[in-house]
Amino acid sequence: MTRAEELQADPLAWDAFVEAAPTGAYPQVTAWAEVKAHNGWTPQRVAVDGAAGPLGVQLLTYRRRPVPLGIGYAPRGPVGAVEDREAVAALTERLRDVGRSARLVEVSVDPEVAADHALVDALRSVGWRPAESLQPDRSRIVDLTLPEDELWSAVRPKWRQYVSKARRAGVTVEDVGEAGLDAFYDVYVETARRAGFVVRAKRAYADVYRAYAARDRARLLVARLLDGSPAATLILLACGGTVVEPYGGMTGAGAELRANYLLKWEAIRSSRERGYRRYDMWGIAHAGIDHFKSGFGGEEVAYAGTLKLVLNAPVVGLARVARRAQVALARRSQGLPVGEGPGHAGAARADGAHVVPVTSEARTPPDDWDEATVTVPGGSVLQGTVSAAHRAAEGWTPWYLGFGDGRRVLVLTHGQPPLPGVVAYAARGPVSAGDAPAQVAARAAGLAAWARRHGVIVLGVDPELDADAGFESAMARAGFRGTEEIQPSRHRMLVPLTPGEDPEAVLARVAKQTRQRIRAAEKAGTVAVEDPAGEHLEAFAALHGATADRKGFAFDETRVVQWWRAALAAGQARFWVALHEGEVVGGLLVYRQGGHLATAYSADRADLRKSLPGTMHLLRWTVIRAAVEAGHDRVDLAGVDTRGARSKPSPGDALYGLYEHKASFGAVWTESAPAHEIILRPWVYRASVAGRTLRRALRRVR
Repeated sequence: MTRAEELQADPLAWDAFVEAAPTGAYPQVTAWAEVKAHNGWTPQRVAVDGAAGPLGVQLLTYRRRPVPLGIGYAPRGPVGAVEDREAVAALTERLRDVGRSARLVEVSVDPEVAADHALVDALRSVGWRPAESLQPDRSRIVDLTLPEDELWSAVRPKWRQYVSKARRAGVTVEDVGEAGLDAFYDVYVETARRAGFVVRAKRAYADVYRAYAARDRARLLVARLLDGSPAATLILLACGGTVVEPYGGMTGAGAELRANYLLKWEAIRSSRERGYRRYDMWGIAHAGIDHFKSGFGGEEVAYAGTLKLVLNAPVVGLARVARRAQVALARRSQGLPVGEGPGHAGAARADGAHVVPVTSEARTPPDDWDEATVTVPGGSVLQGTVSAAHRAAEGWTPWYLGFGDGRRVLVLTHGQPPLPGVVAYAARGPVSAGDAPAQVAARAAGLAAWARRHGVIVLGVDPELDADAGFESAMARAGFRGTEEIQPSRHRMLVPLTPGEDPEAVLARVAKQTRQRIRAAEKAGTVAVEDPAGEHLEAFAALHGATADRKGFAFDETRVVQWWRAALAAGQARFWVALHEGEVVGGLLVYRQGGHLATAYSADRADLRKSLPGTMHLLRWTVIRAAVEAGHDRVDLAGVDTRGARSKPSPGDALYGLYEHKASFGAVWTESAPAHEIILRPWVYRASVAGRTLRRALRRVR
């Protein structure tokens, strides 16, 4: 019997193989197969022998009766000789054979390797292609081989204070085992309702815990308040030398007393004490989570993501519809918005590109339009009804479109006489709404098909997404190309916040010099006040106009003030002014979108910066404090890049001072995906002097 045959036949040998492998992970051991078997998945170990040793996967297959076709998924596989290209090719052929025998339409893998790992290139060379992520593709790993005092020193000082605060408040952490499953589920359900994700039945989490606990590979930690009530909880699973935290939550009372900080530290500390070598925080979904977890040290890692081997292309789309329908039903049953997960029904393949078609169009918006385009994750005020009405008054035609996956997009079109056709722009759209970048690209592809039918010359899109190589590839396959930005900046400076944190803790993270300038502004008699009625908008516009004159960019005060008033009246913007002896010396207007505040316009009196220092420091801090008080997970301080200079500023660059200013508030330079365009009527485009007229039209939509 070869080594591969032994691994396929003996579950104990397989588990030992996975736990010893550098890329071994808990979803590849047989305990996970047992758990998934309760949900209708059938496990099968597939392995081959290579020159460097075995390479294999624990493949889970699923078929919904009476449909005679199924799908396969090897979570966090393959495992073993991942750098052996011949073994990768042999394993792929074995999976093709297994898939055909089992009548699978596709097989997916998502190994724990970086995007530039040799395994990824080897997989792609034999037919695997990038797909929507099924597991977290970014995480944070703590090295548990370090001494405990070094681990503690690596914890951010404020986080150490929070740990101590929880202890002083009487919070305790217990390793409660199976007896804590009820407490875990109660806390997890409360967390899910607050965060808006689907929670499964209690048995699902109990099955996971019991399967791994039976092999001494699971722990259940509960942080309790002084009265004994559960405040935060974590299920920890182990594979080899790695501990992972796939499930956890906290109550509102727990957040107030920082129980989650103490719990996380105890999970890390006690895992090291038990001899484990790595602590995997299992995903950093957004800036707030990233900020919380980064405070405990460790190193961020990025994985290659999901790769898919299509075995029956004609029915892949139908299988996707069925899976998305399941998610939609689960969300609907729990009162959550339908379609919040990555990828949805209504997608198809055309010309090798993933496409979500436009299935509805209207000239007036549905009642829930702003909820679907402005307030969702990745949403933008520029995708809302107020922006549409403002642009319509300027001669643009708004189109309210619906996609086959339930998402929406606002598209503005404008004629370019004497040329035939129109230019079209989805300002900051299509929005992600929390979906994977590949799904956003699929909507852009569907939007291009709609635009082609409507005589569009060139279509511009610029959804607000973090830079993503998979998104770029998907856009290129759909026929788009990167282009110069239509909005002023591409990249963003984001201040991550932890919901429930007090403003003083956030202020403590602001650079000392910036805190001093904030106090200097207050000492000089400058006050920052919110102006919800927009009484000072004209004065602010005058300041902004002076800035435009000084820096050489166009600014139409009358037009912009009209837009500001409309956004304020709709509750989609907030406006603060800095006043000194009743005179406006600065201002800052932010959009309320995507669950956070995003800087849109800011200006101050340049001639008063020496006599009245710290005006903009005071204004930015006031906005950040408002975001903290509102429970937001981040504040967008806008970009520090301009046309011709889209990279992170370096010392000596023109915008380095602005970068330092925003970074002093704890803002992190965040690379964003570029704007894209697709030329749909090339001869008309060429006739418009290489698109200069059209691009000017697009820039008027800023």
